[in-house]
Amino acid sequence: MLIAFQADAETTFVPDALVARPLFSPSRRQAAQIEPMVEPPVEVASVASPPEEPPPSYIVGGLIVSAEVRKILLRREQREAAKWLSQGDVTGEGWTVVSIKTDGAILEREGREFVVPFRVNTAAR
Repeated sequence: MLIAFQADAETTFVPDALVARPLFSPSRRQAAQIEPMVEPPVEVASVASPPEEPPPSYIVGGLIVSAEVRKILLRREQREAAKWLSQGDVTGEGWTVVSIKTDGAILEREGREFVVPFRVNTAAR
């Protein structure tokens, strides 16, 4: 019986044949070429806009609202010299005075509007 299982002299062992024709594959055919995996396109996050600048902090020192004149007295800090501004004037920080009313003013810069309220200090009376 051992003689029946002896290999023929013509048959030689080729290690690559095991990879080319897998032993446990039902068809024992050469493995199909595997397509390389296509990477999905990487989404680039949009650049975040810089954080919005906080509104200016102005101190209203006074208002003049009449038929002929509309002015507001503004300053940034308590000890700073105040400046009278009319409608259309621009502050040192680039805010344009859009309108002046009896209760305050509206300032605008780069499409943003900010209301500067006029508050009467009743505690000082």
